[in-house]
Amino acid sequence: MKILWVTTSFLHPTNKGGQIRTLEMLRRLHTRHEIHYAAIENPAEPEGLARAPEYCTRAYPFRCRVADKRSPAFALELARGLFDPLPVSVRRFVPPGMGPALSSLMERERFDCGVCDFLTPAAYFPGIERAVLFQHNVETMIWRRHAEHAGSPATAWYMRRQAWVQAPRFALFPPR
Repeated sequence: MKILWVTTSFLHPTNKGGQIRTLEMLRRLHTRHEIHYAAIENPAEPEGLARAPEYCTRAYPFRCRVADKRSPAFALELARGLFDPLPVSVRRFVPPGMGPALSSLMERERFDCGVCDFLTPAAYFPGIERAVLFQHNVETMIWRRHAEHAGSPATAWYMRRQAWVQAPRFALFPPR
């Protein structure tokens, strides 16, 4: 099979549970299948792109400036989250031009399968209705739990809003 795998980061350094899960699966899939891997490249971690051949046939790096959570830019992202139709946890990782680039790639390469690894790439994954959404967490539930345990009513409201924005936008498989 020829598989397009789209996610938010390259897999090295491997320091998160989701990365470990994805890396081990892709290593095994790569032994029998052609894996095309598209992700955000972090220039501060060159090992990510350099080691991509361990688990994919071809890598497609995209640049995206992700604000540090202690920065004024992140505070602005949170403020924009009051009005944005995308949740902050998704909007932070939307590289400029990645959606059209993936559309072009899908037309050119004719993949047998597309995998949207985690919720965030669903915002720019072309033809998401034809892809497999591979989730590690149920993000809406995480936001709801944050709201339940928030230290202030304003924080609780914000967290509930993020859960609400996320749920309908990414309800790819509505209940029957």
